[in-house]
Amino acid sequence: MRGIDIVWLPGALFLIAQGLYAFAAQKPVIPQRSGLRAQEIEDVRGYNAAVGKWCVASGVVLAALGLVLTRALDAPRVWFAGLIGIALWLAANAYVYDRVIVRRYRAKREAKKD
Repeated sequence: MRGIDIVWLPGALFLIAQGLYAFAAQKPVIPQRSGLRAQEIEDVRGYNAAVGKWCVASGVVLAALGLVLTRALDAPRVWFAGLIGIALWLAANAYVYDRVIVRRYRAKREAKKD
């Protein structure tokens, strides 16, 4: 195990643990910078399950990308591909949370009647 593994493995394990916590939570588990409030969630159980699956999947992908990057420190092409994978992973995470999870579970706002 190289020294750089110390960075990737705890990050991946933290995401997986956060996902497992979200499955059991009674209140909505909302990421800090999401701009979403607990009152805006329509189906708390479904939302927490979706966030839990998202976190566990993100943790597994992060661990896999970390293994590729740490094992390929001597191979520049593989290392560069791993960095591209990390960038795509970050973009995919933002897309999945904002466009899929939040849109599905945010309460519908009623139009104001004059």
